[in-house]
Amino acid sequence: MKRKKSLAIIIAVVCIGTLSAGGYIFLSNNGSVGDFINDSYGSSKTVEITQAPKETETAQTTVSENEKVQNTPLVTESVKKKDASTEKKSGTLKNFLENAMKPVGQTLYVYGGGWNEEDTGAGKEAVTIGLSPTWKSFYESQGADYDSDNFRYQIEKGLDCSGYIGWVVYNTIEKESGNSGYVYKAEEYADVYSSMGFGTKSEAGTFSDYRPGDILSSKTDYHAWISLGQCSDGSVVLVNSSPPGVRICGTATPQGNENSEAVKIAEQFMREQFPDWYEKFPDCKKGVNYLTDYDRMRWDLSGNGVLTDPEGYCELMADETLTDLFLG
Repeated sequence: MKRKKSLAIIIAVVCIGTLSAGGYIFLSNNGSVGDFINDSYGSSKTVEITQAPKETETAQTTVSENEKVQNTPLVTESVKKKDASTEKKSGTLKNFLENAMKPVGQTLYVYGGGWNEEDTGAGKEAVTIGLSPTWKSFYESQGADYDSDNFRYQIEKGLDCSGYIGWVVYNTIEKESGNSGYVYKAEEYADVYSSMGFGTKSEAGTFSDYRPGDILSSKTDYHAWISLGQCSDGSVVLVNSSPPGVRICGTATPQGNENSEAVKIAEQFMREQFPDWYEKFPDCKKGVNYLTDYDRMRWDLSGNGVLTDPEGYCELMADETLTDLFLG
C-alpha cells in the first residue's frame, strides 16, 4: 500500500508536542481531536501542508481501520502559500466550469488518481494541460460492473475527487504543463484554497446558497465537489469524481426529497450528453449531507483573485449553467 509513514508521523507528533500551547491540534482521518497541529493558517506568507492520502467517500469506498491509522494526515505550519496576486495566474469562472466538464463521462474513479506515487501532492496527470488519453481508454475497457476497489492506487488510470479538482484548477489558471500542482486532501480544499487567496471560506451549516464554481469540501465525508448551481427547490447540481467516476449529479432538497430538480437536471444532461456513460452508470443522486456537511470556498471574482467572471456565470441557476456550457 505504499504507506511507510507510521514512524514519521510518530516522530512528527513528538516534535510538534513541544510547540506552544493553543497553536496546534492533531487530527485523525476520522476527525477526532486530541494531539497537536496548527488549526489556522494564520497571517504568514508561508503555509505548507505535508499531504497524506486523500478522500474516501465512505458510503462507496472501503478503507480498513489499520490503513486509516497509517494514513493519518499531518498538517504543519511550514508549507509555502501560493500567493494568487503575485503569481499573476488568471482564468475565468466559465473556463473553470468548462474544464470541469472535460473529464465527465470518460474518466473513472481511481483512489489515488491525480496524486503522485509518494502521496505528497499532484501527480504528472494533474499538472498536465489537457486530458490524459489513458483515462478514456481505461473507461472504455470497463463495463457496468466496474469496481473502483479493484484499482486502488493505479493512479494513471483515473481520478479521485481531490485529484479531479486539482486537475480542473490547474487547467484553468496554468498555461503550460509541469508547474506546481493544486492537489490537496479533499477535506481541506476550502481551507487551503481560501488561504491561497483564491476566495473566501464559509463553514458547513452557515450558508444555504450555492453558486456555479463553488468548491465544497467535507471533514466528515472526506470528499470534495464543484457546484454547477442551485435549483428553485434548494437542491444543487454538482460535478465530482466519486465511484464510479467523474459525472454530473444532483443533491436531494434540503428537506431530503431525492426526487429533486437537481437530480432530474443531472440525469437529463448525463443521458443526452454522455449516453454511453449513462447506459453503464445511470445513478446521479447525492444525499442531503452534500448540503449540510461541507465547507464552501467561493471564488474571489473581484479582479483581485485568480478568476474573473465577465460572462456573469456566478448568477446563473443550475439549468442555465449547463445549457450554456453544452448548448450555448
